[in-house]
Amino acid sequence: MFQVLQHFPAGDLPLVDFSTLHFYFSHNLDPNTVVINESFKLVKDGNVESVLGQLLVKGKNISFDPDEDLEGGATYTLTLTEDIKNQYGTPLNPTAYRELELIPQSSFPRLGLVQKIKGELDGAISQVNGVTRNSVVVKSKLIGQSMSYADGDYHVKLANLGSFIDSMPFVIRKGSIIRMSSMDVKIGGVIPAGYETETLYLTLISDTVGYLTENDILLPHKKRRLTMLMDTSMIAENPKANGALSQDLLNVTLTGIAGFTGSILTVDAVGDIAVELLGLETASSTATFFLEAYADQENAPIQENDVTPPKLQHWIPGIAVDRFKLSDSLLITFDEALEARTISEEIHLVDNDGAVIDTEIRQDGSVVIIDPVQSLEAGRNYEIQISSNVTDMAGNTLEEPYRLSFITEAIDTSDLAAPILASVYPGYNCRLTDPDYLNDIAGRCSGGLDSDDKFNIFTLPSNRNIQVEFSQPMDLDTIELGQDCGAGNFRVEKIDENRNCVEGVSGYLTKSAQGLIFEPKLGWEEGTLYRYSIFSEKTSSCNGSAGAPCSIHGLPLNPKPLKIKNDNRQEGGNSFHMPFRIVQAEEVLVFNPLSQVPTADVNRNFLLDNSESPITANASRLAI
Repeated sequence: MFQVLQHFPAGDLPLVDFSTLHFYFSHNLDPNTVVINESFKLVKDGNVESVLGQLLVKGKNISFDPDEDLEGGATYTLTLTEDIKNQYGTPLNPTAYRELELIPQSSFPRLGLVQKIKGELDGAISQVNGVTRNSVVVKSKLIGQSMSYADGDYHVKLANLGSFIDSMPFVIRKGSIIRMSSMDVKIGGVIPAGYETETLYLTLISDTVGYLTENDILLPHKKRRLTMLMDTSMIAENPKANGALSQDLLNVTLTGIAGFTGSILTVDAVGDIAVELLGLETASSTATFFLEAYADQENAPIQENDVTPPKLQHWIPGIAVDRFKLSDSLLITFDEALEARTISEEIHLVDNDGAVIDTEIRQDGSVVIIDPVQSLEAGRNYEIQISSNVTDMAGNTLEEPYRLSFITEAIDTSDLAAPILASVYPGYNCRLTDPDYLNDIAGRCSGGLDSDDKFNIFTLPSNRNIQVEFSQPMDLDTIELGQDCGAGNFRVEKIDENRNCVEGVSGYLTKSAQGLIFEPKLGWEEGTLYRYSIFSEKTSSCNGSAGAPCSIHGLPLNPKPLKIKNDNRQEGGNSFHMPFRIVQAEEVLVFNPLSQVPTADVNRNFLLDNSESPITANASRLAI
């Protein structure tokens, strides 16, 4: 069931007028279904429209930061509807969140406090976790292990302590920035990449609210327990590193201890951060922050005001159109995060006729991601238009509008071939024959020689998914997931060693023009024998009668590449079955799917057509 698992603040932590609302869900969300004043509402009594605010959605998290602080003592109604869906299209079961009454408490009068954050090599050690204070440690298999040190100030507002003796709420406002020292980047975690991240910026993208709750027996005398939730963006100054690191980190929980040293408030906090790298690895990271109030608050540093307009760092496809697939996202990377509410209205993709292309636009860190609802067309002019009204979070507008033009690669459609399986995981991308599951034999490629080597039954770690990539863009409406034995033209089954289906595997199929990802709903069973199958037909027609997966050009899938000849290149092939066993989870290596780009055979018909030419750079030649 798709539902809210928890929200913050809750329980003994009171909702106050400066609170940001945080929600954690059972499944990853479809961000396009979370819409303020529609599927998500926070309505003050006597009003009809929702409170305006910033709605952040990523992964399993939603954060809502009202533009103006709520009114203490007023009644608000929070509504989450079934229109909110997870990434697989399952609607939310709102339960108590269909109509939840919220009454924030007034935090006035508030007390201002400036806290300094300063980290350095061989600095003091945190009492909480024994790691150097004000440091962030990233442990990555892809870029290596590094430690970065923080430098900056947080301007804190404490709620009226007389009203909140047990909880002491405080807020650090959106836009606050902590600078982190440069980290090395290493390829595969070992080989120096030849550049560093340069300065890293951690910017709060919503108001951060925390609580200092009463002491318990586990904490030192006169210390309080800290609980704080923050939404932050991570951005690297070096554009090369920013492409890999830039991202939003939502609902980061910091816990620790706080208390007074004389009249100076100190906070010792730690938190775990899941940092996504290159879309391939979720690296573990530990943040250790020590906040210490300036002794002379009258002369403490004033809050910095950002007056610098955002600047474009890089965009994709840019000049690398030959490496761009028609179904890929368009990426625009800036040197800082933008105000999210300005991007969908002020950034458009248009074709060479000036028509606006239907897109879904979102932001992650300082990267704007544009996803066309339909794949782009080959050999066509497009332009990304970015208005100068786009702003950063401080309201600074771009110095000038941008017009980013590109032409997609042309595809010769006069002599096409049927699509094949470019790659599969687990397994090998050909139809297998002569299997012997009792003796751990998956079979050999159909169409080859009887003497060809045979594959053993493949393995899949229990924490990975099935992935299939096609050689050509596919018509997604022709691919149907079956949840039971014998159903659908793509299905996953538990099988016995006589190749009989024991039961269908229920799961989620993510379809894109270039490939499929299957995730089991209840996880894999270690040691169990499975099989995934793709059913096609030996036909040259895609009129819907055969039920074969078809390309966007109307040709059926051919999973038997060794049968291909000049006269049958447009034929589909017989069904594809790939057996595999589940083994223990992979915790050491990162799965990195690779594609061949650029390629001379743009239309993938196994010929060099008139519009195609050989590529000699980084090439090899095979003569048979």
